[in-house]
Amino acid sequence: MYIYQGKRVTREEKRRQQRLRANLIGLALIAALVAAGLILGLTAGVSL
Repeated sequence: MYIYQGKRVTREEKRRQQRLRANLIGLALIAALVAAGLILGLTAGVSL
């Protein structure tokens, strides 16, 4: 259980935090894929 401002976090609050975390993880994965694609594209362009 998280302690949040001296009281227990409600189930809705916890669910909202999990959704925010999932969104952040999704954005990070997309950013990593885009960065990897750019790096691969640049290296392929340089090698060619």
